[in-house]
Amino acid sequence: MAGRNDVCGLVGTSFTAKRWLSLDICGFLGITLSWGVHAYALYVLGAYTIENSLASTVVFFSLYIPIALLALSSLYMAWTTDPGAVPLGARPLTIVRRANSGALSTARSQARGTRRCPKCHDNYKPPRAHHDSVTGRCVVKFDHFCPWVGNAVGAMNHKYFCLFLLYTCLACLTSLLLLLLRVIHCGYVRVIEEHEGGGASSSTGQTSSHEEALPAEPEKFFRPLHRFLDEDNDTEFLFAECNDFYSSHWVLGLVIVSLVFLVFTCSMGCEQMEAIETGQSKIARMKMRVGQTGTEFSRVTEGFNEMFGGSSPRVAWHWFNPWQGVRYPRGMEKVVLGYDWDVTFTATPYQEDAVASVELQGMEGGREVQAEAAHVTPPDTAPPIPSTVVTQDVEMVRHTSDISVQSNDENNSGRERISRRKPSPVAYDKHTIV
Repeated sequence: MAGRNDVCGLVGTSFTAKRWLSLDICGFLGITLSWGVHAYALYVLGAYTIENSLASTVVFFSLYIPIALLALSSLYMAWTTDPGAVPLGARPLTIVRRANSGALSTARSQARGTRRCPKCHDNYKPPRAHHDSVTGRCVVKFDHFCPWVGNAVGAMNHKYFCLFLLYTCLACLTSLLLLLLRVIHCGYVRVIEEHEGGGASSSTGQTSSHEEALPAEPEKFFRPLHRFLDEDNDTEFLFAECNDFYSSHWVLGLVIVSLVFLVFTCSMGCEQMEAIETGQSKIARMKMRVGQTGTEFSRVTEGFNEMFGGSSPRVAWHWFNPWQGVRYPRGMEKVVLGYDWDVTFTATPYQEDAVASVELQGMEGGREVQAEAAHVTPPDTAPPIPSTVVTQDVEMVRHTSDISVQSNDENNSGRERISRRKPSPVAYDKHTIV
């Protein structure tokens, strides 16, 4: 189910869903596979690699399990966190709106400068937002939709996606380490040799006539690996669990899965390093490579890292904590997201005329309050001016204009100038004239 949808308004990607959750079928398959791979590795390593080995047991419980829990926590946060979807009714930041328009009264010029998304009911589209067809929403700093985490990757969950790659890569390395320790542990073997009399005797990998097991020679160290293809069944391990280790297809599958996901997460992690350093999404980097430029491709500040938050651009411990959300310095979250929104806003697309009217009324209300505080009668409630005063004012303005035009004609040097002569304060003192 691609696009905006929800389940009874509780979870989904619609504008009215209470909790964010992508309901895409491919995303569900990908997230299930991600959970399944980690659960599979956890089971195989616990069942086949730690028995009768103190070193493997210590590595498994003190290293692998914490890393796997961090990877699964990062996966859950990347899956269920709102990536930065623009809510319905979002407005441009006030400072941006005034800078683009020049004045609140120029609503038409604002309309030309306001980006809108036709797929989101003409909702306001912030400068660094892009529409995701899978979730059906515009996402700020949209990087891509990742089926492995079942969600779009954007400004607010990019951190968890990178942590998922990091901890999954470390889990693969630890898994391969445990498999290697088991190979070393199972390097003690007996080779069953048949004699002419039909009997059989056993010797170690070091061709000793004693029954006790000795380590295999270096050139025969990986001899147990051929256990998978041993049709004669002439190899006997000193430890019984080694027979299960080399005969199990679960172990072979874990080797393949660990190698594949190690290469995959490392390659993805190298690509994300550029996003961490520059603060740019994948789409922004692709546009810049083809020559497009603009302020939407640059970070809003150098004071902190936009992907991990915090108050410093330097690496901090909270970067690696999947249970801590992305927090920005006070007042900077709206700047990073590029829009203003509050629960009191109406759930309708932003309209410049309505917002400008409200702000203009607020400004006029502020003037009236200032006028009352200064004991000055507001202009719209001032008493009528006598006709004699109006006549004298008109004559004074006309006289001033004549002087201005005459001065302009005399000093004109090829450029058109508009000069205004400020009249005498006494001439405009209405109370003095009356």
